[in-house]
Amino acid sequence: MLDTIIGTIKKLTEAGMALIALAIVVQVIFGTGAAGVPLQVLLLA
Repeated sequence: MLDTIIGTIKKLTEAGMALIALAIVVQVIFGTGAAGVPLQVLLLA
């Protein structure tokens, strides 16, 4: 049971990291006004 919970948490963490990485790539390519990325992920001053 505990192994199932830990496995699920690991999968959710991987999915979250993948979404963050995708958002960064989209902002690098299209800039901060990219559609579908409501937050500014890159903090460039």
